[in-house]
Amino acid sequence: MGTYGRHALACEALACFLRQTAMSNASLLIYNQHPVPLRFDHPKVRVINEALPSGSLRHIRKRMHDLADPAADLIHWWDDDDLYLPWHLEDCLKHIGANVAWKPASCWMSKGNVVYSREVNTFEGSWIFRADYLKTAPLDTHPEYTDHPVVPQTLEAGI
Repeated sequence: MGTYGRHALACEALACFLRQTAMSNASLLIYNQHPVPLRFDHPKVRVINEALPSGSLRHIRKRMHDLADPAADLIHWWDDDDLYLPWHLEDCLKHIGANVAWKPASCWMSKGNVVYSREVNTFEGSWIFRADYLKTAPLDTHPEYTDHPVVPQTLEAGI
């Protein structure tokens, strides 16, 4: 989970992570780039405080991948403003199978935290990837896409 000064949001997202039903092998890396450090002591959570010069989201995600547990087979992007139902990770594990990536067909989206609707979308935060697939995805494609280009790469490949 990347965050920059949105500590209240990060706490809500962290609470959702800790309530997941599929926690036996799950861990959360919180990558805080804000100069004010975050601290949280839990065996399933590792906090990295690293105030770097600002960069694009694709490079921030790449840095988080570099910091992730090298033994991890799967990586899920859990952003600081993402709230998931308790069975979200379990659902990801159930559906990825032997595929390199998976995402739900639709997600609950919020318009200003007032109106909520379930929408078909490519919401980056809902994807789960095989770690080796994600690590080999080139960063220099889709320059107009602000997030990690593995999303459009995967969609274009029909995966």
